[in-house]
Amino acid sequence: MMRNYHVRCGLGLLALLAIATPLQAHPFHATYAEVDWNETGKVLEVALRVQPEDLERVLSLRAKRRIDIEKTKGVDKLIHKYLTEVFVVEQKGVEQKKGEQKGGGQKSVNMPTLRWVGKEVSAKEAWLYFELPRPAGAEDLKILNQIFFEILPDQVNTVRFRQGKKRTTLRFDRNSRKPVAVTAKK
Repeated sequence: MMRNYHVRCGLGLLALLAIATPLQAHPFHATYAEVDWNETGKVLEVALRVQPEDLERVLSLRAKRRIDIEKTKGVDKLIHKYLTEVFVVEQKGVEQKKGEQKGGGQKSVNMPTLRWVGKEVSAKEAWLYFELPRPAGAEDLKILNQIFFEILPDQVNTVRFRQGKKRTTLRFDRNSRKPVAVTAKK
C-alpha cells in the first residue's frame, strides 16, 4: 500500500515537472550580430539575431513583470534601453566633455546613444535593428556584446563587422569584460 502511494507521488511529481518545464529551454545559447559601416551616413548599422524567449526572459526580469515582445505596449523602449546597456561600442581618441582626464588627455568614451530602427519576430528568432552614429568614422572601433550574460551562463555572442571589403569576426562569452578592437581584415 505504501509502495503504491510512493509510485503515485513520484508520477505526480514527474507530471508536475513536465508541465512546469518551460518550453523556452534550448540547448545552445548564442546571438549573432552583423555590424556594417555605412560611410555615406557615418553610422554603424546593426542587425542582431536573438532567441525571442531569451529576450522576453531578460526584459521580464528587468521590468519585474511578464513581457511579450510582440504584444507588450512600449516593448521597443525596453529593448532599446537594454541594448544601450549591453551592446557597447567605443571610439578611441575622442575628447571627453565631462570628466576629462587630467592633463587634457583623451580616453575612450561610449558611442552616442543608439537609434532604434525596429524588429522582426518569428517563433524561432528575433532580429533587432539599430544604428550607432559615428561622425568621426570607423577607425579605432571597439565593440563588446554582453547580451543575456546575466541570465545565461553559457551564452556566446558573435559579432561580424564589415567595412567595405574588410571583414572581422569577434566572439564574446561570459568572461568578456572589455570592448575588443575591430581590426578588419581584407
